[in-house]
Amino acid sequence: MKTSEILNRFNAYNGKDKLIGCTSEFTLPDIEFITETINALGLLGEIEVPAIGHISPMEMDIPFLNLADDIYKFFNISSGVNLTLRGAMQVVNPANGARSFVQLRIVIKGVAKKITGGTLKQGAPGNPSVTTTVNYLLIEYDGKKKLEIDKYNSVFKVNEKNILSDVTKMC
Repeated sequence: MKTSEILNRFNAYNGKDKLIGCTSEFTLPDIEFITETINALGLLGEIEVPAIGHISPMEMDIPFLNLADDIYKFFNISSGVNLTLRGAMQVVNPANGARSFVQLRIVIKGVAKKITGGTLKQGAPGNPSVTTTVNYLLIEYDGKKKLEIDKYNSVFKVNEKNILSDVTKMC
């Protein structure tokens, strides 16, 4: 079994277009289940119960070094955001110390909801960003779908297993 070490390199794409001017760091969206607090006979107080497959609103910032043409392409609300991050994850085989690479691919789909203009400072980056909703999230590691959330199509898969398959058969 190979162990992940570092993300050796990655690029960002808006659809098929490689983004120019992005920073070298993205923070992926938090994934939080919607929960309900239950208090019933037989319980020692309250417990929180997640609604399986129901995810709180997710969002993500797309950071740039400075104001650039690519920032404004995200504001075509009719086409939405289609961000793909592709990277080479450096891995090590603990048995023999050999290092190699596996592909990491993350797909984010949503709608831009905010632009942060950043700052203007001579000789320095301005750090503007675009904040987008995340209605679709796919994380692939070494060619395998590890997590897929599609809010519009009621898809919630972990390790390619549809966690909601029984639910979708029922209703």
